[in-house]
Formats: sequence, C-alpha cells, structure tokens
Amino acid sequence: MPEPARHVRVVVLVTTRAFAGPLHYLDDGPAPLVVGAVVRAPLGGREVDGVVVEIEADAGEVTQELRAVVDTGRRVPPTLVALALELAGRYATTPARTLALVLPPPPGGPEE
Repeated sequence: MPEPARHVRVVVLVTTRAFAGPLHYLDDGPAPLVVGAVVRAPLGGREVDGVVVEIEADAGEVTQELRAVVDTGRRVPPTLVALALELAGRYATTPARTLALVLPPPPGGPEE
C-alpha cells in the first residue's frame, strides 16, 4: 500500500502582504519535514525561501496542484516559529517579516 502524501503549510519569505498567510505544499522528500524547516518553495516562476509552520495530518481534498518543496537543512526551533507567528498577529505585520528575524544564518556566511 503506498504511503499517503505528506502536506505542509509554508510561510514564504516575501514581504508583500498578498502572502500574509501560509501556503499549502507537498512534502515528497525522503524524510518528513518538521515545523521550523527552512525550505526552497516554488512561487510563480521562481523559488523562494520559506519556513514550514504546520504539518498537515489530513489535508482533505486538495483542489489545486501542489508543488514540492526542497529542504535546505536549516532549522528554526518550533518555539521561535510560534513566537514569530504570535508577534506577526500582535503587531499587524506579516509572518514572513517576523520569521525572517529568527532565521539561522545561511551556510557559507562570513566567518567570525
């Protein structure tokens, strides 16, 4: 019996308010993603960074084609994801802006 598809909700890290909430993506990687995983997510004709904010146990009926995300290996602790989402709601800003504040540095950044 085939394994059921895994679905995640991802906040794409763009500052436009048009994407003020998480988007629905397919998790088809070899290992399941976790909350706080930093991923490359397709958005229009490009790929952007995003953060997994929810794992969907039952995605229900999906009416649009889902596109897969690519795990970057970087992680944000789930407690910081929750804090960033709470701050976005409290201070009327987008989740992308608050999540950007808690991101780990990209690999290959400046050495200390």
